[in-house]
Amino acid sequence: MSVTLVTVATVGLLAATSILLVPGLLISFLCGLRGLRAFALAGPLSLAMLAGFGIVLGSAKIRFSLGAVAIAVAALVIAAAVVLVHRRRSAPSGQARSSFRRSLRRALPLIIAFAVSAIAIATITIAAVGDPRLVNQTYDGIFHESAAASILTTGDASSLDLYGINHYAPGINFYPAAWHVLVAITAQLSGVGVVAAGTICWIAVSALVWVPGIALLTDTLLSGRPERRAAVVVSALLASAMGVFPFLLLSWGTLFPTFLAYAEIPSGLALIVMAFTVARRLDLVRLSVVFALWLVAAMLSHPRSLFGLGVIVAPFILWKVAQWYRALFGRRRSLALGILFATLGVIALVGVTTAFVLARVYDLAARPLADHLNGGPAVATQGIGQSVWQALAMAPPLPTGGTAPATPVLAVLVLISLGVLLARGPHRWLVVSFVLVVALYALAAGSNSDFAKVATGLWYKDKYRLISLLPVITVPALALALVQGRHLLSIRVPRLAANGAFGAFVLVAMLTSWFGGGMSAMRAAIGSDYAVTSRADSPVLLDRDDYHLLDKLDTVVPVGEKIIGNPWNGAALTWAVSQREPVFPHLTGVWDPDRLMVQNYLGTASINPAVCTALARLDVHYLYYSPSELWGGNDPQAKAFAALQAAATAPGFTPVLRAGSAVLYRITACD
Repeated sequence: MSVTLVTVATVGLLAATSILLVPGLLISFLCGLRGLRAFALAGPLSLAMLAGFGIVLGSAKIRFSLGAVAIAVAALVIAAAVVLVHRRRSAPSGQARSSFRRSLRRALPLIIAFAVSAIAIATITIAAVGDPRLVNQTYDGIFHESAAASILTTGDASSLDLYGINHYAPGINFYPAAWHVLVAITAQLSGVGVVAAGTICWIAVSALVWVPGIALLTDTLLSGRPERRAAVVVSALLASAMGVFPFLLLSWGTLFPTFLAYAEIPSGLALIVMAFTVARRLDLVRLSVVFALWLVAAMLSHPRSLFGLGVIVAPFILWKVAQWYRALFGRRRSLALGILFATLGVIALVGVTTAFVLARVYDLAARPLADHLNGGPAVATQGIGQSVWQALAMAPPLPTGGTAPATPVLAVLVLISLGVLLARGPHRWLVVSFVLVVALYALAAGSNSDFAKVATGLWYKDKYRLISLLPVITVPALALALVQGRHLLSIRVPRLAANGAFGAFVLVAMLTSWFGGGMSAMRAAIGSDYAVTSRADSPVLLDRDDYHLLDKLDTVVPVGEKIIGNPWNGAALTWAVSQREPVFPHLTGVWDPDRLMVQNYLGTASINPAVCTALARLDVHYLYYSPSELWGGNDPQAKAFAALQAAATAPGFTPVLRAGSAVLYRITACD
């Protein structure tokens, strides 16, 4: 990377790291969390504060900004300082310093593992994307970049309003805003821009939310076991080696909010497991407060992630309930029967609720289920058997076509680890969770039946969303199996030799994963979403001419004015790239009458006063034109903007800025 790119990446990562860690660590401290728990939960707690604060300020009509966030963080600092002073009065300072140094020495291997994983994630991501300032040219990516830019422009960061940027309808326009708030604040703090901030936040979330969350989950599962520390270190390393997550969703969608929510799942799962093991009531109260905040983060990142968490955690909860039932049945039969009936009631309630949600979402009263989920990724293009093999071989399908090559070492190790879990409790429930996720993935990827649609409809029958859940299970299982293997080996050979063999084995697994064919294919798939071409007729949103025009746009268009253009040729990205609001910030939407008027009749502005009236109300004086269109403009939804695309050739449009085939026109028809 050039010096400029290194500067952008470094400054952006420092900003994203501060935003993800500082508020969350302060909240963790106030909630009594320490060590790995505090670090792993800092990201979700920060997101809960930021996204929740966005709703509060939006409801009060107060502008969301870096200054407002700084005031909230300052309040947390004051509260933490008061608590710290109180605690230091009750504990000798020398003892506290000694305890801190001892804890730091014990945590050093894990800190190194976190650093290695962060470097690996950053290297893989930058190698795939190239320049962080390149735009993610996918259908979903356009909306998310515009949404983050809208927060900077409007100061409204409320999840209750965010969908309103392309959905002009009365009532609450809910869309989870945690990702967009994070990107907007990172861009504002670092000055790197919304586009670069998006790529940088992907790296930061992977390194500071996903990896520590996996480590915390592993630590929780092995609580009290002597091999726990080694397993936690291994899990932190392996969390960066799975192409399925955190990298697959960067090439599909691109599903930024879903990725953020999935990155939070391990820490949420760890909190649920902890809740079944705490002995003191005070600890349970603190845990409940932290979980409530985690739940806010998950809901405002993407609420549908909770369905994935539910599938994974359901076997654990049922196993715990079965343990209670067995322990109580002989002594307190009435209580045992109460637990049984309550469990059956909850299962029935979940089933009914799921059926109700599916019926509402897919309007099953008006159209049969067979008429839904028949397009895009929901269509099965392979068989059930092939889908199961892909999940077992850690070889996901790629959005660009084909399947990523298997990672043999990891695939074999995952299967062995599941066998170890099955043979040696107490975490057999993880195997059941794995089977459930694989089954759902196989149904989504390999069947078009109504049953498959019902089973996977909560995930839009999207195979990518489902297979991305697997590493939540496989990474802790794999770490556990590896350290158990080291333990068995140390019984037969000297401990030093066992540790050396164990370290070499982990190193081989990491290297073959980071540099193997599977990760190379994943990098190529991600790169295709950010590729820049010089052909104006290429089927991409932005070509090289578009980039040059967008780079100069703010020198011509005054601050505060909107730009109209066909969103399928890149005009939707003037907000994210050039800080000038587009009339159409996404490829599709529910538009108001003025937008519909200019969408369909802009070319008649010189003879149609109604068009000029609409342009005046929208405060629009410039037209963005480019011949390049996403997917070649062949999508049926793109046809709705055909008249807008052709408007540049009509009378009353004067070119004021040109970059090859991309042109910015001033609308003079209404002068």
